[in-house]
Amino acid sequence: MITARAAATFEPVGRSVASARAFVRDTLQGWGFPDVVDDAVVLTSELVTNAVVHAGTAADVLCLRTDTGVRVEVGDHYPERELPLQSSGRQLGGVEREGGRGLLLCAALASSWGVEYTATNKKVWFQLDLPSRPAGTRSAGPALPPDALPLADARVRVAVIQIDRVGGISAWNDDAQDLFGFAPEQVIGKPLTDFAAWPHTPGTSTGIADALRLSRWEGSYGIRGADGRVVPVYASHLRVRDADGDPSTVCLLVRDTERAVLQSPQRGSGSEGAASDRSASADPFEVFIGSPAPDDLDGLLQRTVERARDMLDGDSAYLLLATDDETELEVRASTGLPSARQRFARVPVEAGTGR
Repeated sequence: MITARAAATFEPVGRSVASARAFVRDTLQGWGFPDVVDDAVVLTSELVTNAVVHAGTAADVLCLRTDTGVRVEVGDHYPERELPLQSSGRQLGGVEREGGRGLLLCAALASSWGVEYTATNKKVWFQLDLPSRPAGTRSAGPALPPDALPLADARVRVAVIQIDRVGGISAWNDDAQDLFGFAPEQVIGKPLTDFAAWPHTPGTSTGIADALRLSRWEGSYGIRGADGRVVPVYASHLRVRDADGDPSTVCLLVRDTERAVLQSPQRGSGSEGAASDRSASADPFEVFIGSPAPDDLDGLLQRTVERARDMLDGDSAYLLLATDDETELEVRASTGLPSARQRFARVPVEAGTGR
């Protein structure tokens, strides 16, 4: 049974592919389907590329939410164009080929998929089923002796602060009052930025307004208390929406010294006895980046270029990322370059086949 739908049409231009990816990502995140977002975005990207680049028509993208998962339909207005299918005795084609790659990915990633034709258009659809979430333990750590446990006050206080769609505080619980000294009536309706001591440099990393709009965020900052002092906190943010569709952000905060209450466990963590197993199966990227990994994207990019320069014994390094419309590459991190003006410099992306 269909419980929600969202639709959009994208013009036959290259930047529409990025717009379609963002549309599907935002829709599925808003529906609370993070488990299938990545696969849905990859498949949508390939199918919309087929429509706007290869078929040369507008692409109609329809997302349907069901009780068991999500169905995404991508249609174009060129029904005469044949799909790059092959006979049943042959495969759809290699991953290096442009033709058929979207269907090859559908066959690999989707729970089910298909193609439908009408007199005026054709439609490729795929279904992604939600993974089962059995009740019980999701993750667990070893039993530890008392002296190895993290320190905390006799009563751990978890401040719960809700931020509305415009950045104002809409809820402030008793623990927030105990931690920061403000009563709810003193803060409700005011921007969180009036109280937050954000440690990141504006313009060079994720700002607090950006962090509050992300689907999830975790990290450290400070809250200015009623006595004027900054209380260092560790926070976990979750973006949600209510029954009317209005988004808000729920912020859980504890004293920074009690971050173990909220901090997500590191992947591959375990007892000291399993250290040799971890080193053998460690994620190469985690080994490359080092621990602890940066909390934000810009910090991660900066650490990446620094590690790359060190490993290659280079004098400098820089990292380029495509802009949202994929028309330019932007310098997002650099090290060893003589001028800070290099940061955020952009170069055009070459157009045409095989770019």
